[in-house]
Order: sequence, then C-alpha cells, then structure tokens
Amino acid sequence: MLRHYLILQFTSLIILNQSLYLTCTLFILGPQVAKAVEVTAAMPRVHGAPIHVGDPASLGIKDLFQPDYGDPVTIKDGELPVFWPCGVTPQNAIMQSKLPLVITHAPGHMLIIDVLNADLKGNG
Repeated sequence: MLRHYLILQFTSLIILNQSLYLTCTLFILGPQVAKAVEVTAAMPRVHGAPIHVGDPASLGIKDLFQPDYGDPVTIKDGELPVFWPCGVTPQNAIMQSKLPLVITHAPGHMLIIDVLNADLKGNG
C-alpha cells in the first residue's frame, strides 16, 4: 500500500550540473513491490519502473529520515523503500537554466494535458 512520498537528492548529473531527485515510496514486502515494478515499467515515458528497491545506502543516501524536500517517513516492520525518479529533477534543471517561460507542475498543482495514459506506454 502506498503510504508516503519522500524526495532525496541522489547524485550529481553531468548535464547542467544537476542532481537526480528520487521519490521514496514505502511498500509492504511481497507481491506489492513486484506489481508496482510491473505496472510502472510499462510507462517509461513518465516515471517508469523504480530505479532501486531496498537499502538507501547503496544509492549514497546516508539518512532516509532527513529528506531534502518533504517530510521524513517512518518504515514499519515489513516495509521496503522503493525509489523512482522525481519531477523535482527537471524542475531544478529548468530553474538553473533560467529559461524565460516554462509550463510545468508544482507540488499540489499538477499540469493537466490531453495525453492519455495509453499514449505514454512504451518508448514510442
């Protein structure tokens, strides 16, 4: 079951000297993790499959409970952290590039477009 969102700075990227930000969502161990990977892997044009499941230290995250954005989370017995790329990454790159106009989303304010989920499946 989806419980929390947590965004952590992960590592430096070469392009624009930016960082990759991740959303950490906690899932109960078992078939839910596999199902989440299966469902999201079919959508590589959006967030796609998680880039990591398990120990945050293997990503270089020293303290899961000290996020760069958002509120800290607690991990209950039987839960496993699952990490997806986050929309903060492109937003940070856009802010650094100082473009004169950008249309995007903000926390709590999603960008709504006329693209169907079916159109986002696959790499085409």
